Amino acid sequence: GVPSSSPSCLRPIVCCVDDSEAMRNLLEMILVEFMDAAEPGELSGAIGATRAEQLAFVDVALGRSDLRLQPRAAAARAADITIIDQNLPAEDEPSLPALHGTEIVSQLRAEGFAGVCCVLTGASDEEIAAISSHPGVDFALPKITSAKKLAERCLLAAADARKRLPR
Repeated sequence: GVPSSSPSCLRPIVCCVDDSEAMRNLLEMILVEFMDAAEPGELSGAIGATRAEQLAFVDVALGRSDLRLQPRAAAARAADITIIDQNLPAEDEPSLPALHGTEIVSQLRAEGFAGVCCVLTGASDEEIAAISSHPGVDFALPKITSAKKLAERCLLAAADARKRLPR
């Protein structure tokens, strides 16, 4: 990856939530190497190791909390792109039911989130189609999607979303 010469304000803020450490590491690599995301580790990043992180994701994506779940003194810009795992078990509280990415998308949209919502799943093609048609989901992709293709789909959708925003 080449360090970006674009100012941070022009680079996408990308927030991801996944319960798998390996997937979070992969997503963090993708947002740096393929998406030129703004301020990795500060504005852009991946959380989801605990139920607390999963539940705080909406606040993080909306710029109200940082990646360490601390409230921001002044709200940051909301994420341009969210990448959300469809099945989020609470590794730290195994008795709790899994959260679903589609529920997180519904919550984001209810709170006025206008960015891209991409849901990743390890499920069948039928389930991918069902998730894609869920209100508020821009598209769903299988977890086996290549890093390059995932980044391209998200960046393309973000460019489309910007065109739809009122000027």
